[in-house]
Amino acid sequence: MSHTNDPIPLSDDPDAVRLAGAFLAGYASPATRRAYRVDLRCWFAFCRRHRIHPYRGIRRTHLELYLRELEQLVPRPANTTRYRRVATLSAWFGWLEDEDLHIGNPAARVRRPLRHRRPMPWLDRNQLTDLLAVAQDEGGAVYATVCLLSLNGLRVAEACAADIDDLTGTAYQPMLHIIGKGDRPAEIVLNPRTHQAIDAAIDDRTQGPILVNAWGNRMRRHNVAAMLVRLAKTAGIDVHITPHALRRSYITIGLLQGVSLRDMQRAARHAKADTTVGYDQSDQSFHRDPTFVLMSATAR
Repeated sequence: MSHTNDPIPLSDDPDAVRLAGAFLAGYASPATRRAYRVDLRCWFAFCRRHRIHPYRGIRRTHLELYLRELEQLVPRPANTTRYRRVATLSAWFGWLEDEDLHIGNPAARVRRPLRHRRPMPWLDRNQLTDLLAVAQDEGGAVYATVCLLSLNGLRVAEACAADIDDLTGTAYQPMLHIIGKGDRPAEIVLNPRTHQAIDAAIDDRTQGPILVNAWGNRMRRHNVAAMLVRLAKTAGIDVHITPHALRRSYITIGLLQGVSLRDMQRAARHAKADTTVGYDQSDQSFHRDPTFVLMSATAR
């Protein structure tokens, strides 16, 4: 591993840097590797300041002191950031334990900061209906993009990467093959509206990307972001819409319309139901509380 290119601060032990690189290489997602690299960089810096080794002889007390030091930073990192710092170290020490390089995981029982949920932008059913109507008026890749993001819940990178050759299934049930987060393949069911929008976007092309921008090139994230801002303004929607806001809308509206959490988790391709719940932005979720089911079941 090159010391000049490696963004992790070097420790006195080059083996620690080498092992950090091996640990990061185990994650397929570039975004995950970047985030974990930053977290390990902070940990390595802490260890150098306090003249301790990054993994040999580390105890739970060292990690608790590390958390206390993070709390004293100005500006102080958000709770979610400090939570992730500890979660990364827990994964790091777990990996070292698997490699027989550390006995036990000192981060396993460290009390992590609470992660406060904050509202994120999303569209309710009426707003999404208006956005789809404006997009449909423009047609082409604009309409197909909005359908894929809001009616199928695709991540923007997944939608932009989709090629014409990825269209599969039958005439009765068209599908779209994608490579999702973490390089995991998935087959996406296309509803008639999305399928028709894709057909119009492809027109008479037989190969290449499904979504192309105004210059005829593959649609990119920044093209989609600018497009959504423009569409929202045309539709009179006073919400800062990002591509991921449409994925939140897909999950939130789906749950409000009665889709079970299990089915929504599967459709969103989340490994854990807690992740799907975190996307639910509605303040009406109490309507789905089991107390109402129990009330009806016991009524005379």
